[in-house]
Amino acid sequence: MGNGKSASLPKEAWLNGVFRWYWPVLGATLPLSVRVFLPWSGVELIFPAEPLVAIGVILIAWEQIRSNRSIRSLLAFRPHVLDVAVFAFLLGSIIAAAAAEHQLVAWKVVVVQVAYILVFYVAFRSRGPSISSDLMRAWRWYAFAFLFVVLWAMVKEGLHGLDREASDHAAFPFFLDHTSYGAALCFMLPFFAMEMGRDGLKGGLRSRKVFYLLLTLVILVALLLSYSRGAWMGAAAAGSGLIIARWRTPAHRLAALVLLFIVFAGSTLWLSGRPAVTRPQGERTGLWRSLASMTDLRTVPSNLDRIVRWRAAWSMFQESPITGQGPGAYPIVLPEHLSNTGASGPERVDPEAGPYRPWPLGGKVFEVRADPVRDPSSGGSAHSEYLLALSEGGLLLFLPWALLSLTLLIGQVLIDPCRHPMVRMVTFGIVAYLVHGLVNNFLDDAKLAFLFWSGAALIATYDLRRGHPARPEGPDHADH
Repeated sequence: MGNGKSASLPKEAWLNGVFRWYWPVLGATLPLSVRVFLPWSGVELIFPAEPLVAIGVILIAWEQIRSNRSIRSLLAFRPHVLDVAVFAFLLGSIIAAAAAEHQLVAWKVVVVQVAYILVFYVAFRSRGPSISSDLMRAWRWYAFAFLFVVLWAMVKEGLHGLDREASDHAAFPFFLDHTSYGAALCFMLPFFAMEMGRDGLKGGLRSRKVFYLLLTLVILVALLLSYSRGAWMGAAAAGSGLIIARWRTPAHRLAALVLLFIVFAGSTLWLSGRPAVTRPQGERTGLWRSLASMTDLRTVPSNLDRIVRWRAAWSMFQESPITGQGPGAYPIVLPEHLSNTGASGPERVDPEAGPYRPWPLGGKVFEVRADPVRDPSSGGSAHSEYLLALSEGGLLLFLPWALLSLTLLIGQVLIDPCRHPMVRMVTFGIVAYLVHGLVNNFLDDAKLAFLFWSGAALIATYDLRRGHPARPEGPDHADH
């Protein structure tokens, strides 16, 4: 166990070969997976991503049984603070599920969370010196498969006007709406930008740079046309954060962050003082009107809806501050807490009667469907990773999530940012997501969970590699 090679997962050559093919297959299928509802069982799953995740769990468990190693030995290095936060997050989820009123729902959510973190975080952390090649292989296949989704969304949006209304379900059925699609775009933007800047290939370097430059511009345009205000805000924060991270000392970086906050607060106050957006969300709305609507808390329906949901989430936390309502319970108990928000919410929308009807593909066997429900009384999400953790898991879930978020944000921007290109790539996406997570939550979707947790695993690995350069963790052969 004293070197990186002996600690890598898995030992058996055939399992190494299986994992070598597993990551590209998983990466390529994730962005193209769709939510499939099985009416005969009442189960909804992301296909084929979640069955592939289940296969990954089986492979990891099989390796553990064959090698007779402890769970702690899955981590190839000594624990990083992110490892502590991740496992505390899982432990908080398990305790919250055990104390939940809706046991079946809670344990379903916990099983999915454990599977995602085991395959997307722990498995990558355990790769030791090969994490760079494995992660890049998976991300590259994800990125090029994702380009099909981008083309699909652009064509659909172009046929309906290239405006806010057209963007709402342009990426369906691969992404349920424009906000989760925008969050994925924030991870893909730095990936193609990094590929453009790499100089590992000696031949055809100029054509390669032009190729990736064009793809970077395509992703940037797609991000603008997603009309995801949370993704715009996250991308702006991540870009500013990476610029600030290049400054020499933490004091300079802190001063820059304070200045950035002042500019942001001043811009928010200036936009708040402008006339309210008079057109309802859903009419023909352009980029500037969508940007200005971020601070309109009086007339924009999506903003008013979020405020109702956030107040309800706070009410749930106040009712059960330690363990929360239980994982997955937010949409179930939301109607009970609407009275505490000062709003009753509109009537429940019948999915069959909504504008986004189910899309049957397999008759009575399975169907792919959108989520037509948009009002608070019908459930839905908390529209905030932070308030979702607080409402469903109380302090047991919120504190580990806060530790994880602060470690990623402060560690990679303010205190000791890593300048490795791959780390900066995933840092951009993660910072963008953590900012976007103030107003949305998507870690229950394998497409976003993969990008977030695998990126966090890379950051933890490289942090420990920098802190212990003498440790025999292997060369960085895969970074070129």
